[in-house]
Amino acid sequence: MRSESSELAEPLIAAAEMPAWGGLRHLAINIDYAIGILSEAVGAALVLAETCILFAGVVSRYVFNKPLMWTDELANFLFLWLAMLGTVAALRRGEHMRLTTFVNSIRPQ
Repeated sequence: MRSESSELAEPLIAAAEMPAWGGLRHLAINIDYAIGILSEAVGAALVLAETCILFAGVVSRYVFNKPLMWTDELANFLFLWLAMLGTVAALRRGEHMRLTTFVNSIRPQ
């Protein structure tokens, strides 16, 4: 059974094997694929870390009545990185979010 990511990479690899583009295009496609896999993996790890850190902050504040002040700052910092890596993953897939409020209010012209 083939994975979805390998199915997405097949047309790119097939295009890279054309003699006009040579090995440089094939190398660039492989680097792009590696960056995509790496950014999605790091993004998933950040989501898990963010969840654990925020949960620890909530438990320390409301269960033990001794808040951990650093959890909010670290969560903000990790959320910034998560937003950047999410942007990379979304742009690679062509699924970047848009503000539909503004898009729907503008006429097609």
